Amino acid sequence: MGNQMGDDDLFVGLCDNLKNIIDTHNPDAIALNEVLANHTTHPKLEGVLKTLGYKHVVFVRSGSWGKDYDIGNLIASKKPLRQLEPVILGAHLTEDDGLDYSQQDKAAVAEIKINTDVAVLIISAHLMRLRTNELLEHMRHQKKVINYLKQLDDKLPFVLCGDFNEPNLFPLSFTLKNFWKYGHKSGSVLRPSWQPGGNADSVFRANPDKVVWNKQLLHLQGFQVVESSASDHKPLIATFGIEA
Repeated sequence: MGNQMGDDDLFVGLCDNLKNIIDTHNPDAIALNEVLANHTTHPKLEGVLKTLGYKHVVFVRSGSWGKDYDIGNLIASKKPLRQLEPVILGAHLTEDDGLDYSQQDKAAVAEIKINTDVAVLIISAHLMRLRTNELLEHMRHQKKVINYLKQLDDKLPFVLCGDFNEPNLFPLSFTLKNFWKYGHKSGSVLRPSWQPGGNADSVFRANPDKVVWNKQLLHLQGFQVVESSASDHKPLIATFGIEA
């Protein structure tokens, strides 16, 4: 699972990289952040994913990105999906780096049917950036996700994934707050999830991307950070076993 930016200038190359990742790892489901779509149409990426076997797609718009696009989170699956109400996170970050309180960032939520008896909840979330003037909004986004997980049925397995915009050692990080209850994985010092050489704060942001799950119901069987240039984030691949 990883992040993708669907801008027209990068679209073909990004889709080629995404196809290579799918060909190599063959995931049952994919969660993506920062997916762009024209205001009145589905993302072009949705059509690409469907040609690759991901017939079931949920896309949730968070807000506008410039004059021509909306930006949001996407979940795609080879197995049937049931779209659920998104998690309302808080203010939306616009393309010109402003906080827009009239638009609300949202995490996409869908239930994937593993078989007739078992379903898993997939949550694709992109939290507010961790910068001084956005810290309070970042914490508000984080709190909304935590509260959503708290109200879930303890018998419902979930996988939460996406760009949390915070390193693991941030004192108020999501993972430090919940390490005792949920399993979680991100990048490491040797294999960070943030592509080097990007922003000046790339060292600080080395591992903003996370996969979180309720470890009482799901068992992590494999995890890796994929060395890919699909975006400025490296995809995370997690494999789970589930309690029957």
